[in-house]
Amino acid sequence: MSKRGKVESSTKSMKAEYNSAIENAKIMAFSQVVSRHREISLKDLADFANEVGLQHLTLGDLADLPRSPEEWRKRLSLVPAKASKALASGVNTRTPKGREEFAKKIHEFLMNHEGWVSAPDVGNSCGGTPLQVRKALNTLIEDGAVDYKGRARGTRYRSVKKAKRVT
Repeated sequence: MSKRGKVESSTKSMKAEYNSAIENAKIMAFSQVVSRHREISLKDLADFANEVGLQHLTLGDLADLPRSPEEWRKRLSLVPAKASKALASGVNTRTPKGREEFAKKIHEFLMNHEGWVSAPDVGNSCGGTPLQVRKALNTLIEDGAVDYKGRARGTRYRSVKKAKRVT
């Protein structure tokens, strides 16, 4: 992808993220106002929703809205979806230290495991997203700490007895 294409893609992503945040903030304000006016009729509620540009909301949407401030903070978070999945995995590979600790954890798992292991099995035991696991495994392969065989879904990994450098 060209530099211009990356910039355009990034701009589109930013706009989508911004619009989503604005929409969520409007919904939060709407739900808070409505919850303080329980005397409002369904017709008045529908008119109000139309007036503020939320006519697409259903009663089910309103019922499923967050109740606590913490739930709203999560919903209004501007953390991209990919990052939030990674954070939810309990593994932080955003820093060099975090990447090193995760690679160590994977290496220890492989040293204590007999035979070849698939990446999903490593992930199930050590945590992390599939991308985090693959990146850590690739780092360990480059360091000479892990060996692999196969390709794509058939790739299997095992610890090498003597590593050049154990991360």
